[in-house]
Amino acid sequence: MRVVEVPLDDLQKLFDTAVNSMDFGSGFLDHDEVLTLRMFARILDVEPMTATPDNFRKQFPHQYKPQMRTVYDWTVLDHFERAKTKRDEEVCYWCSERIDFEMHR
Repeated sequence: MRVVEVPLDDLQKLFDTAVNSMDFGSGFLDHDEVLTLRMFARILDVEPMTATPDNFRKQFPHQYKPQMRTVYDWTVLDHFERAKTKRDEEVCYWCSERIDFEMHR
């Protein structure tokens, strides 16, 4: 393996380009590439979940960060009529799971 020195500002630019790309999270990253982005995040003192696409977020332990989400429940009253009820629930900002999800630290 070859080791090179990269100025921190340049690493930040590369990181921002990758994470803010319109393609980020579209499924083109594999597991090893996500691990590399998470490593860059730690070097840059950025929350690693910021560098983790949605489809990988449930695979990594993370701090529970609460956010409120509105959930709509549909109840079928008969064949033609449905009732919609709305409720708010607290879930994690990073993975959209409740607080008891096993990956929360």
